[in-house]
Amino acid sequence: MKKSSWCALLLGAAASLSAAVMNFENVERDGKPVLIPAVREYAAAEGRCKLPEKFTVAVPAGEELILEQLGKDLKRFDIAVSAADKAFCRFVIADRDVPAAPDGYILAVGGDGITVSSRTTAGLFHGAQTLRNLIRNADAPELRSCRIADWPDFERRGYTFNLRGVPSKNFQTVLDTLDAMAELKMNMVFISMEECFPYENNPFTKRKNAYTKEQVLTLVDFCRKRHIEIVPSLQVLSHAAWMMAHPDWEKMSEGKPRHSWVSLCCPQNEQGRMLTKMALEEHIRLYKPKVFYIFYDEIYLCPFQVCPRCKNADGKKLLADYLEFVDGVLRKHGVKLMACHDSFSSKNRAWKYGDWYRTQLKKDHMIRWWSYRDTLPEEQLVPFKDFYLVGNAVCGKPLNVFNMAKIIKKYGGSACNMTYWYYSIGGLFAKLETETPDSLGGIVNGADYLWLLRDTPYPFLGYDGTFEMMRHLAPEKTFTVPRALNASAVPLAGIVNAELSGSGKFPRFASDAEVAELQAALDRLPERFRLVTSKGGKYYAVRLTGGGSGRQNAMFKLHNRKAEYLSFLLTASRPLNGGAYHGYHYGAKRFTYAPAAVLTVEYADGTKVKRELGYRREITDWNRPFGGTGMRFAVRGLDADKSFYSFGIYDFKNPHPEKALKSISFATKRLDRISPALLAVSARGIDKPFKTPSKPFDPAALAGRSGVKDAEKEYTLHIVEDFEHGLGKVEVSAPESVKKAMKVEIVEDPASPTKSKVLKITVPPGKYRGRSRDEG
Repeated sequence: MKKSSWCALLLGAAASLSAAVMNFENVERDGKPVLIPAVREYAAAEGRCKLPEKFTVAVPAGEELILEQLGKDLKRFDIAVSAADKAFCRFVIADRDVPAAPDGYILAVGGDGITVSSRTTAGLFHGAQTLRNLIRNADAPELRSCRIADWPDFERRGYTFNLRGVPSKNFQTVLDTLDAMAELKMNMVFISMEECFPYENNPFTKRKNAYTKEQVLTLVDFCRKRHIEIVPSLQVLSHAAWMMAHPDWEKMSEGKPRHSWVSLCCPQNEQGRMLTKMALEEHIRLYKPKVFYIFYDEIYLCPFQVCPRCKNADGKKLLADYLEFVDGVLRKHGVKLMACHDSFSSKNRAWKYGDWYRTQLKKDHMIRWWSYRDTLPEEQLVPFKDFYLVGNAVCGKPLNVFNMAKIIKKYGGSACNMTYWYYSIGGLFAKLETETPDSLGGIVNGADYLWLLRDTPYPFLGYDGTFEMMRHLAPEKTFTVPRALNASAVPLAGIVNAELSGSGKFPRFASDAEVAELQAALDRLPERFRLVTSKGGKYYAVRLTGGGSGRQNAMFKLHNRKAEYLSFLLTASRPLNGGAYHGYHYGAKRFTYAPAAVLTVEYADGTKVKRELGYRREITDWNRPFGGTGMRFAVRGLDADKSFYSFGIYDFKNPHPEKALKSISFATKRLDRISPALLAVSARGIDKPFKTPSKPFDPAALAGRSGVKDAEKEYTLHIVEDFEHGLGKVEVSAPESVKKAMKVEIVEDPASPTKSKVLKITVPPGKYRGRSRDEG
């Protein structure tokens, strides 16, 4: 079994942790609320704060959005929110007994009310987000009394929005995403519209998409209310693909580029300069920014000094003049220039001007330093240590943001940004259904690190970042099962059909202690999941491989119990064609959902409800760093081969809790080298618990459950066990010739001292043709 690269790089961090297996919870952990981003100081106090039916709030002028946000969160408790001077919940500007950091705050929750205090309104807003986190995780209209003191490690915490590929009709999605990021206490956004910006002179006749002036002004106001600084972005000189939408592009071009994204405008062309000046000033007029991000990146890939006018010119003078031109436009409006580091470094042999070009920068210029490696080349950052540094990481890589934050902090930087390359279709959540778990979870985990930098790597943060982002973006599609509901484990010993630990495609455990540790981590969850195990570190599941010789479905009875929720502990094998899922390339094919399995819930009255489970949506393979968009992680740890594994939960909210449940089937068709597996089931809000099996699981009971293939045709066995009254029935699907040769009988168990009865199935010998079953 090969370790994935992110696993191998995290082994050092994992070795320093006391436990190899941890449970994941987004609501509560070890008796404390899970707050994302994590707070710096949390002190529990005695008593509880009961939230009144009429929840009054006092906020400074201009912070009325806080009332609106609290009203939305408290609506589920039928609590009305209104403004009042002498309020139950007060947001107070103070200059004493509060953190010195501008974004810092103190949140005090007690029996007599709630107080948030800070030196700035931005700090009050961030304190409100922590209060909302507490409310969102509450099972009832009350909170634990506590005192929180909190402030960030980074002054600026941001994300890049490339709106070129996002149709303006999806503008509301842009706002929704910004709202989610504000809830995660991010306060900076890089906005790139390029030719789609609503230029009043409208010289870009070839553009396919354009935002209106009203939309931009709405965006500005939206961010202002959420204390988010907008940093407009424009590709200037290099990467001038936006200029290609202008009808006179060929007259302004330095030369024909290999690709549109490596185009370069002639630095001496007057029309090109006029167009750039117009674009910069219109951005400034609408956004009113403090900082403007001028890309200038990867100029060494562009056709420089090839047009007749520049071919024999002094390259240094061309570059110096153009930098002075752009800087002059910005300074005229009191805006600072932020530049991309790689044009000002000779790290690439094809770019001989880099180190010299850096000498042309002014001390008040800002540098956005990027690297998308897991281990960062620190020597490339050193030349920029005297500038205001803004780190730029890629959100979907588990180690990149973690290490970027550490290295920027080491060199005195106070800003860090995330971008989406490879992990987000179009660079924004233009359509949530096509978004990758990597971008969703990466943003949450990254926001957590940028608020409070610590030495805990992604896999050990103890919560599911993808699930958390879905809670923000699509609360109607996600829900948290109330912790107070009683739970019962549904026994699966009678239907498990595969030993996962011996398959070679699932986590492997070398001892009973490792399996016991995994079960202990599951026991810390509010669900009741009971793994089917046997000696030697073996664990079992219902494994579906689809088509061919594999198991296609399994069914187990619920015996007319009623339950509000069913939670399924699931995983999947790692796909053999991993490149299709993990490769770095652009476009919609970067990530698509594949059907994985179907759950069918049947009620006693004969009605059924079906739920399709998608790969990397409701089920993900055990080695993924981020979960699916329709699931949440349950546990994570290291197996015997020191590979990271994660098992996830799919929650089924029963649409008919008043009906008695009869059975559940778990089925699939042939998959593309992905094999889903059901490890355990927990029923929540159940009227009558299941009985714990009295006998330990016997691995010999697996015989015949996996499906057997003879020389000509396939047949399968479907075993349904009654967990209260013994064996139910055996269903055989096979050719008649096979059925006649098959012998099914109940006999005394020769290994049992009490002479208990067992099912004995004698099947005719057969030959299997084709791949082994473990190939899916």
